[in-house]
Amino acid sequence: HRRHDLENKSTPVDVFMGNSTVILLHQLFPERHLEKCPTVAEFPLVDVSEGNSTARNIPEIFSEARIDECPEALRPQIEEWLGAPGVGLWLWGQTTAGKSKVAYAVALELLRRGMDCLSVKAGDLSGRLIQHRMGVMSHDLAIGALMEPPVLILDDISNLFWLWPLAADLRPVFEARVTAGKITIVTSNLSRRDYVRFLDVEAVEYLFDFTCINLPPGAPVLP
Repeated sequence: HRRHDLENKSTPVDVFMGNSTVILLHQLFPERHLEKCPTVAEFPLVDVSEGNSTARNIPEIFSEARIDECPEALRPQIEEWLGAPGVGLWLWGQTTAGKSKVAYAVALELLRRGMDCLSVKAGDLSGRLIQHRMGVMSHDLAIGALMEPPVLILDDISNLFWLWPLAADLRPVFEARVTAGKITIVTSNLSRRDYVRFLDVEAVEYLFDFTCINLPPGAPVLP
């Protein structure tokens, strides 16, 4: 494969064979994302430590988020899940429903229990996934780090849906983490069922192990 500049609109995308449509859309609309909360996006990322454990890339506004600050109606479900954490938690609902706040509150509670955490904005993965499809970045370099932490937050995963093959590229991440018994917390505008439509049959069984919580509209985004 030849290396090409992702921002160069004149790149001859036909050389990418089956990936040509994905590459072309990425070049034409490099900033295309589903609607998300601009207030949250403006805050810097910080690392939060508790004892010997660290949560990395946490939005500063949520660096002290706690379960008792989450919407009261959702606390029983969240606390039940925390009582015996499963391999996945899928938080979905409209923009500004408070999905990210709940996700970070849960992650920080797990941090206090001694579990390291990594947070990743799923939309920020698109460049790496594109380069992997172009053959200029290895799979391990593109998403290998997502396999390691005991707790992983994939925040705003619906930002990958406009290029649906990229959403499917995360299948091995879910598969590997579920198999290893590691916790993955997902926030999305769309339900797990919407995401499953883009994946093969083998991946579906792994996502069925996730606990899904639908956040009603109107929950506060900020503490």
